[in-house]
Amino acid sequence: MCGRYNVGDSPELRHLMNQLGLPDQLPRPQRNVPPGGIGEFVIEAAGHRYLMPGIWSLLIEQRPNGQGYRPNPKFNTFNACSDRLTGSPLWKKIYPSKRCIVPVSAFHEWQGK
Repeated sequence: MCGRYNVGDSPELRHLMNQLGLPDQLPRPQRNVPPGGIGEFVIEAAGHRYLMPGIWSLLIEQRPNGQGYRPNPKFNTFNACSDRLTGSPLWKKIYPSKRCIVPVSAFHEWQGK
């Protein structure tokens, strides 16, 4: 499962943002965004789409000191393969209502080298 991603200025990313109705809003360039890192995501609310910052993770919780949020340390889950979205007990509850578009240039696996 690809856990990290890069965001670069590319014609494909510009085309995606244009198709989403956000031609003047491009995510900021980033390299190697890990689970728990801050990224930018397209959400839809009240019939409008927005580019918003957020944590690259599924299950987040408030930090113990009350300042901000973090991935829940009890779970490693942050994304899923499409074939598990309607079958997994976790994903089938979340998938219908809690989705976003992650505008990135590439996903990759961390090799630790």
